[in-house]
Amino acid sequence: MNANIKTLIQDYENAVCRIILYCITELPFPLGIKKTISVLKGSKSSFIINYKLHNLATYSAFPSFTREQLRTIIETLVKSGLLEVEFVSKYENMPVLKITTKGQDFIGGKCEANLQFLEDFVDRSIPEFDDFEKELFDELRKLRRKFAQERDIPAFMICGDTTLRGLTKQKPRDTISLLSVHGIGEKFVQNYGDKFIEAITRHIN
Repeated sequence: MNANIKTLIQDYENAVCRIILYCITELPFPLGIKKTISVLKGSKSSFIINYKLHNLATYSAFPSFTREQLRTIIETLVKSGLLEVEFVSKYENMPVLKITTKGQDFIGGKCEANLQFLEDFVDRSIPEFDDFEKELFDELRKLRRKFAQERDIPAFMICGDTTLRGLTKQKPRDTISLLSVHGIGEKFVQNYGDKFIEAITRHIN
């Protein structure tokens, strides 16, 4: 790809991410992912109107983005350390989004981040699962949920559904092949790799 095109794409992705981060900073109180997406898409729900969230500068910033696309970007921001998911209290399972110091520096142009989400918008044309793969996908999803519950974090922070689908189709049985799956990095391998490889191998055998 032409270097200038790459730069333009990166600038666009960074601009979108900065707007979303700014939206979170201007909220009068912390919101979860769904409500934040509602603000960015310009929802006219009673919640938005009653709390005057439609008066925010970032209200309806991305009406043409789907909810799933905005969720993908927010997940990217969390994984990049610019956002974090925080629970209101240990007694309430109410995760809200909170901007980090790194995120504030990114908004202000004091630091850069490698934020790539457009690639995840593309239909990777993964064939539909057969019955065997449906069972494996469900098993891997349960394993992801188990890790999420143990760490008291949302499941997407372990890995996204696109990555789970890639694991199901590629069926990696060692670390090298695991790293070849889109969305899998060294941190995932270190924290969860052995258990996912074990689950895939057990299912195949």
